[in-house]
Amino acid sequence: GSDAIYGYYPGKVIIAKNVLVGIRGYWAAIHGHAPQEWIVVGNLIRDCETAAIRHGRVIANNVILNCKGSLSGDEDAALVTGEVVVGNYIEPATGYGGIYVFYIDEVVANNIIAGGKYGIKFRPSSSYGYILVIGNFIKDVTDVGIEITGGNHHNAIVGNYIRKCIRGIYVDSPSIL
Repeated sequence: GSDAIYGYYPGKVIIAKNVLVGIRGYWAAIHGHAPQEWIVVGNLIRDCETAAIRHGRVIANNVILNCKGSLSGDEDAALVTGEVVVGNYIEPATGYGGIYVFYIDEVVANNIIAGGKYGIKFRPSSSYGYILVIGNFIKDVTDVGIEITGGNHHNAIVGNYIRKCIRGIYVDSPSIL
């Protein structure tokens, strides 16, 4: 099958209060492809063979259970990128991560990630910008809680609670911890 909700519309789109179960798409159950204008809020997404959400201006207050990453293999998380990612509850499928971000100038705050391979991973495609990671609760991941690599970013990683991980926080650029 294809992505359940897919769009390339350059304007503002709100995707809210949907229940998506067992999606077999290529990229994600909800996929607002480029320009990042979609607002994805209050959805229940579970048991997907792909990521739950890929792209969005605001991704907030969604419940994501037992979802994998995109079939491209590079984006191995239940939720992939968003400008503001806040208040989501994520239990990724075994062997997959919680939140994967590949843009800069991002805010990831107040999310709960339970289980999976990693909590939050940033691998931005651009070298300069800011990344704010604030107040997230990450537990029971098999590798790293928060990882930021790949550039000279201005990072603020503040007030996160990380429990039962092999590595808590790993960064390779200037940061406020």
